[in-house]
Amino acid sequence: MKRTTIASALITLLLSLALATACRDREAPSPVAVELNAAVVDRDGDHGPKSSAYERISLGSGVALDVNSRGQIAGWLKSDDACSGACAYHAVLWEKGTPKPLEGVNIYLDDPRTDPFYNWNMPLLAPLAINNRGDVVGSYMPGPGAPYHAFWWHDGTLEDFGPGHAYDINERGQITVLLGTDDTGFGAAVWEDGSLTSIGGGTDGPWPIPIALNNRGEVVGFHVWSLVSGGFWFGAFLWDDGVMHDLGFPPNANASALDINEQGQIVGNARTSEGTYVGFVWKDGALTEVGIGLEHTWILSIGPAGRFVGNWSAWVTSWIPFVWESGEMHPLPGGADDYPVSINSRGQIVGYHCAGGCVGLTEVTALRWEPER
Repeated sequence: MKRTTIASALITLLLSLALATACRDREAPSPVAVELNAAVVDRDGDHGPKSSAYERISLGSGVALDVNSRGQIAGWLKSDDACSGACAYHAVLWEKGTPKPLEGVNIYLDDPRTDPFYNWNMPLLAPLAINNRGDVVGSYMPGPGAPYHAFWWHDGTLEDFGPGHAYDINERGQITVLLGTDDTGFGAAVWEDGSLTSIGGGTDGPWPIPIALNNRGEVVGFHVWSLVSGGFWFGAFLWDDGVMHDLGFPPNANASALDINEQGQIVGNARTSEGTYVGFVWKDGALTEVGIGLEHTWILSIGPAGRFVGNWSAWVTSWIPFVWESGEMHPLPGGADDYPVSINSRGQIVGYHCAGGCVGLTEVTALRWEPER
């Protein structure tokens, strides 16, 4: 039986919407006051959101997870070797369409035909992020069967931070990490110049998962609370200048904050009282829900200009990729089961495709969406 770490189990719960249950066995943190607005989808006639002017480009068998302002893309490419028990994926840096391997940075996944955990969770279980200097951070496996280690790749050198995950890096070289093991507990921190500034954590929780940060050092993510009755619930947070701020969602909303831009706009997702999921934009206590009138919306990344990307669905089994620009939702070319996960200042978008809800597949395809000039 495969042993799953606490961190990976939490990510499974976060991304698998069908498993996100509403419970409240402990008192929630005191919420901040929020102002609720509704961003209604602007439709083109009766045929859904307005279309976008993007070209969809395949990058090969794997996933593209981040893109910087120079157009460099960090992601995973599947090894050419046949899968035998575990499939090897190599971290690569695409530049001008050509992938360059990051030597020694690999992950080894169980055969995806028998491991549904494989696809849904790659963006957070095996994260990769890149800044404009071309430094890459993320999580890798030192060898098959080894636990995930956080790493920083810079100047052609791999620096290993030990067991855990590295989620993001900014232009100042600050890195958000979640370090530890099931036995020692997990601690979230910001790494800078060899020093760690703690965000929180421990053996009993709550565990803050520090997903993203901007150049001002503001960190966003989600707390994970263990329920008395079993399972978990999530609470979106902003960590700023040493102070942790709850974004004010009720515990049964299972809210997660997943990205923040230089203007302090935060994007994420929360569950509604009807049981559907809705994307949100949060800034200075004002909360805007995105996609009112759709069954589900899911937002993963926001750019400097306030453009953001995600998926929407009228049925949870089929997800349509979109980019939000100038107050309107625009579907991206490619259709169902394409998943955009990052957008840069030039409007370039990266992500991946997997069909059938990302379960039980032998392949995923790394994607880039290029705006038509």
